[in-house]
Amino acid sequence: MIQMKDKATGLPKNKWTETIKIDDLRWALGCNEGSYPVLKDFKRRVLDLSTKEINESPHTRFTISYENDNKTKEGRKVTALKFNMESKKGDLPESDFDYLFFGAGKPDKISKKKLVLTEAQLDMVSDWLSGNNGSRKLENSGFTVSQFYEYLRKNRLIPLNLDVNNPAVYKKWLIEKLSHPDFVEAISPFLKKLGFR
Repeated sequence: MIQMKDKATGLPKNKWTETIKIDDLRWALGCNEGSYPVLKDFKRRVLDLSTKEINESPHTRFTISYENDNKTKEGRKVTALKFNMESKKGDLPESDFDYLFFGAGKPDKISKKKLVLTEAQLDMVSDWLSGNNGSRKLENSGFTVSQFYEYLRKNRLIPLNLDVNNPAVYKKWLIEKLSHPDFVEAISPFLKKLGFR
């Protein structure tokens, strides 16, 4: 939702609806083929728990709900779900005003919507984290490319089909993700080890 900008303001929309095919959703959530084959079980054991966690967390900015998308049904079979997302009321969490930067000094609080990493930093950090260049920088910081990948995989921050053995593909994906404030926040423990504050 954060990627869906309001054209007039340039800020994330307050409300958003998207229909997602159930097969695509299973894949995105890492459900192996054959796990929870009955939709009712998939909803109860995966989706209901996830939406509850998102809605109750003080660290998320949106609430989420879902319903069967009756427009895409094949006969009586539900093939897609419609997700409704809406901004939570009240102030944004303090973490929404973190600004990770490289170098000395202490920045003013700057909204992550306005600034995260410069283009030069995107290129440099994606090089380090993809193993494309700067493995010594990682070793000196106390972690490896493999440890970073495992963190992404464990926290479901990376697509299962991404070719991480191809440093150029992995780097390109990282540059795109590092442009999004929430991804930067999610990997901030690694960025801090690399000298970001």
